[in-house]
Amino acid sequence: MTERHNPKANNHRLEPAIRSHQRTPSGSRDFKEATKRDALARLEVELERLVGTLPESKRPHVEKELKGFKNLFSRFLAEQGPSVSWDKIQKLPEGAVIDYSTLTTPTTDNIHHMLDKLVVVKLNGGLGTSMGCKGPKIAATRHQMVSPRTR
Repeated sequence: MTERHNPKANNHRLEPAIRSHQRTPSGSRDFKEATKRDALARLEVELERLVGTLPESKRPHVEKELKGFKNLFSRFLAEQGPSVSWDKIQKLPEGAVIDYSTLTTPTTDNIHHMLDKLVVVKLNGGLGTSMGCKGPKIAATRHQMVSPRTR
């Protein structure tokens, strides 16, 4: 049988072509890094825009606060793995959840005082999951942060 009609003889001619066309793994790590850099760049732009809306007298103080936030955000982006150790989360103690109907109506001043401390964080579009959160995201730990109202 000639080389032209022998399939086994032709296999050696195809091997280099197949090897040279092997796919390299996609750079998911590169994509994640680019996404993190983009998030930090967008944050910087938005913070600068926000500072631009302030009166000159308040800018230095707010810039200092926002610089601290940017540093925390950069540290968060640099972290590897989940940001919450779910095995350390414990059930609430007995009596920690109070029935709404048993609550007394607060005064207007008390409402204002409580709202001054309110922070709402919305984790949608898979953001909580990509941050390493598993399960419901209804409760998250709040760290003590200094703001103009807590001084």
